[in-house]
Amino acid sequence: MTPSQRRAMIVVALIGVLALPAYLIVGIATIPLGIGLLMLTSSSPWILNLYPFLFAGTGSGSALKHYIDTVVSLPLTVVQWIVIAWIAGIVAREREPRAAAWYALGAVLVFGLIAAAVLGILGIRVAVQAGHM
Repeated sequence: MTPSQRRAMIVVALIGVLALPAYLIVGIATIPLGIGLLMLTSSSPWILNLYPFLFAGTGSGSALKHYIDTVVSLPLTVVQWIVIAWIAGIVAREREPRAAAWYALGAVLVFGLIAAAVLGILGIRVAVQAGHM
């Protein structure tokens, strides 16, 4: 494994772990501008397209059924991020180590767009819902 591949995989792992907290921090910081209010009150933030196995829900109205309620949701999400890291490693294989982070970010964005398209075609709505018992 080349240093570029290793760096790209580390960047993807950091994106996977820190994307939602960063989204929340940016949302809170931009509330005075109005942008954060839109980000935080949206029922389907764009960033959730990177986590379809964990956050995808189906159903109608306010009674969404979430995959997070199943036993396989978290392992599928972890596998999904491993695949994204593997793809980013392949893309960054013969690149400069300094550029590996950009290739990793590109791989994550492309995967997010593809996931959004597939979820849209399958009719799976990515949504946020308050926890309930």
